[in-house]
Amino acid sequence: MKKLLFVTALLAMGTMAMGANPTQIAESKAEVLVKAQIVDDFFKITDIDGNPLVLDFKELPKMNYTNNIAKASVEYKVTAKEAIANSAVEAVELAMSLTSFENPESKDGVSKVILKNEDSTAAQQDPIENDPNRIEANLGLDKATKKMEIDQTTVVGKINGTINTDLSAKNTGDYSGKVFLVATVKQ
Repeated sequence: MKKLLFVTALLAMGTMAMGANPTQIAESKAEVLVKAQIVDDFFKITDIDGNPLVLDFKELPKMNYTNNIAKASVEYKVTAKEAIANSAVEAVELAMSLTSFENPESKDGVSKVILKNEDSTAAQQDPIENDPNRIEANLGLDKATKKMEIDQTTVVGKINGTINTDLSAKNTGDYSGKVFLVATVKQ
């Protein structure tokens, strides 16, 4: 055991003696990702598995979707921090709505979202008619209201999306857009 410790000590000293000494002008950098998440005090909205919501149309061939509609959907759940207490008079009713970045005052359950080509700087400018770097998607909810019963902590629903734009004139690339799913407690 003593021999093992002695050999280990010699190896450590040799490694330190052979290492290069940094100069005064040596510098190292590391990127630090800084992020925060602000959550509601009572409700959290995620996909059915607890992940962020993503409505993905996947790969769409560059063809005419006038007669063929591209469809996608994602199931969501609204989770309460704690169950609605037995002492509550009745269940909590939630008004569900979609609010887009382009039309933030709209809370009517159906929303049009503009998907922009992420690979194009032209899509970031003011839209033009028949812009080859923009696609319109129509979104809708399965129901406009959800009811969280007494002693329950979750309600589930679905966001449905369709694209029926002629894609043959659109540029290839990844398209994305944003929309908010809002749960409002009804009085």
